[in-house]
Amino acid sequence: MSLSPTPSQPDPTTSHNLGDENAALRRQLQDTQEELREATQEVPKRPFTTRTLGRAIRRLVSCFESISSLTAEADRRVIAAAEGIVDPPPITDEDVELATARNRTFTGYQLLIEVAPQIPDLMKKPNSNELKSYIKRLQAGANSGRTDDNSRLKWEVAKWINDAYKLGPAERLSTEDRDNRGFQHDICGELLAPIDIDWNDLTVREDIRNGTSEVNPNDSYFLRCLYHNGQGDPNNVEEGFLRSHWLLLVFHAIFLSPSVDEDQYRDEELDGPPQKKRKISAKARSNVSTILNMNGKITGRVIAYVAVLFVFNLHDISTWRECHNGFSFDEFYNFIVDFFEDTPDAQSKARVRSLLNWWNRKIFPHKATASSNPRQSRKKLAAQRAAAARP
Repeated sequence: MSLSPTPSQPDPTTSHNLGDENAALRRQLQDTQEELREATQEVPKRPFTTRTLGRAIRRLVSCFESISSLTAEADRRVIAAAEGIVDPPPITDEDVELATARNRTFTGYQLLIEVAPQIPDLMKKPNSNELKSYIKRLQAGANSGRTDDNSRLKWEVAKWINDAYKLGPAERLSTEDRDNRGFQHDICGELLAPIDIDWNDLTVREDIRNGTSEVNPNDSYFLRCLYHNGQGDPNNVEEGFLRSHWLLLVFHAIFLSPSVDEDQYRDEELDGPPQKKRKISAKARSNVSTILNMNGKITGRVIAYVAVLFVFNLHDISTWRECHNGFSFDEFYNFIVDFFEDTPDAQSKARVRSLLNWWNRKIFPHKATASSNPRQSRKKLAAQRAAAARP
């Protein structure tokens, strides 16, 4: 999923000056900008810069980790391999957590160099100033992109909830700030409550608000807002987990189009196809997901990013931070990333694939259908050709 312009295939009948790399890169950049202008029918707001490139990092790579920490883990592994050092097998819970965190960070590095393929070459140079300067610009773009997404969702989430629950003037969420959200608000509190807490019990609700509850709602990441129809089974936490129509709405708002009809993802069958056929305009085709080369495929880290931003905007929180009132957004993000990436057995891998396929069908129904047809046809053709070639 690289943001770098894709070079076109060379014309074998044309003689090129292969030594002029800068000119070739400028032509590729110009072609990409022209394609973007034609697709959106408007002039791009900003040129394609390192900072622009960085806007993909929070969305695709890591919502919280710094770019320097990702490259540091790659360096640690290079040095360890050169010196013949092997990480000992994890024994204690702390060892397991450390190994999981290191693997998560290194996966982030691998995704990072897909977005910014210049990084490995810069890391090989003895002078680190060029790398530091490049990372600084990428980091600025990464944080800027996350800020823009979060600011947009402050308005969108308020509108969705106000419309869905038909809230009156006294209960309506403000689109200007998040002051009246969180557990103090009946609807936001219900969406933030873990599935093993009975939010309809007014005594439980009041204890949570007063801080006198025997159960800390921040101890669980299995929140109602992450489940299909807000319903989950504490004895089978994976059933319906991360299949919430709210998350589909957030993804659409960030990656597909700033405007989204909140009814188009609501009340659909859990495993059925989208009920409404979504029209895609010419402008929408050149959206963030297209620019990021997602190719009609959702990743666990994208879902984790979407979940963090939605949960953040249900809280009564004014500015971006990693922890609020005991709820750790960065640990919440890591938990969902590990849910997808730390799969110890075949059954858990199969459940993760099923969940990702569900997201792909819901978000990219046309792409999912189109990609399966030629694949099956090619397999059938290859099998028949192989059979015909046998003596």
